[in-house]
Amino acid sequence: MKYICLLRGINVGGKNPVAMPKLRDCFTDAGYTNVSTYINSGNVIFESAERSIPKLIAAIEKAIAEQFQLKLRVTVVSAKQLAKNIAGAPKDWGNDTTRKHNLLFVRPPKTAEDVLKAIGETKPDLETVSTGQGVVYWSASLAAFGRTASSKFASKPIYQDVTVRNYNTSVKLLELTQ
Repeated sequence: MKYICLLRGINVGGKNPVAMPKLRDCFTDAGYTNVSTYINSGNVIFESAERSIPKLIAAIEKAIAEQFQLKLRVTVVSAKQLAKNIAGAPKDWGNDTTRKHNLLFVRPPKTAEDVLKAIGETKPDLETVSTGQGVVYWSASLAAFGRTASSKFASKPIYQDVTVRNYNTSVKLLELTQ
């Protein structure tokens, strides 16, 4: 089965540097097949016979800790689920170039509803937020980004259980799994 692993907190501002060739090797050494990466922000596409997402997460986090001496949180989504998430996105998500469009992947056992609750009351004139299975779709005005409720989300504890990819990266990851 094809999966996408989304690493959180690597190669950001010089923190937790991880070279993509070494990351691919880490996944291959852990027994995953057809491993590839996309951009330098920790997107790994791989195949595994394992069907349990929690088991995949635990095994990948252990392999990364051993290989890179980093305690990172990862999120794993199947290619099939990502396809459903993209297909189920709100009609305007990703279509307006005056807005920033992000897909927030939620790490179990937290849920999209938990994230929505933590974001709190949004400002409909500046942003739209909705949920899908294990994801939150968020679009916000580029010009007014700093005034959105969602822009303050990174300061909340639940943010540690979320990894964010923009619209273009999310769609490209899906394309790469096809």
